[in-house]
Amino acid sequence: MTQRSVLVVVFDDMQSLDVTGPMEVFTGAGRLGGDPYGIRTASLDGAPSAPPAASPSSRTAR
Repeated sequence: MTQRSVLVVVFDDMQSLDVTGPMEVFTGAGRLGGDPYGIRTASLDGAPSAPPAASPSSRTAR
């Protein structure tokens, strides 16, 4: 089997679904198609990306 490479570019304030969605799709396609995908993440400057601040609707009331 030939492994194909996929690079998911991350950036500050992106939603988690922006990363996990494509990763799930390529993982599933690799299982169905028999050829796995090598999935990696990277940012443009090589630094870790910051997750978005919690929106008011996602905060837990105290």
